[in-house]
Amino acid sequence: MTKSKTFLAATALLASLAFGSIAMAGPGGGGECGQFMHGMRGLDLTEDQKTELQALREGAEEDRADTKVQMQSIREAFLAELAKDSPNAATLHELTDRRAELHAAGAHEKVDRLVEAHAVLTAEQRAELLENMEERREQRGEGRGGRGGRGGR
Repeated sequence: MTKSKTFLAATALLASLAFGSIAMAGPGGGGECGQFMHGMRGLDLTEDQKTELQALREGAEEDRADTKVQMQSIREAFLAELAKDSPNAATLHELTDRRAELHAAGAHEKVDRLVEAHAVLTAEQRAELLENMEERREQRGEGRGGRGGRGGR
């Protein structure tokens, strides 16, 4: 393999890893929002509450599917630009910015759904949910200064 092909392959690999890291943190489950939705499983919900929360979950799944398609398109464009003999840094920066914007928009959508789900619960259910979330956090070693989550930063 020539030096330029080796360099190109290494650059593509690094770009893939970089974008993969963004995707892991990007729109999807996880974080406090994921804990919130998971913590609701143990609550004594009414049928109406279950229906409302299911609708929120389905809306989130649709948004994530759309975002995933957009993210994949950006990733492909990024890698295609890197495959050129002379990749354009401005184009790569623009694609990176678009991906970051999608990530931020997804995070804001999560917060909006979180607030909507919060409003569906009673005060007692919210208190129990927060207690459950804290217990799960401590079990994973994230509570009280512990290291947890992805990669144990």
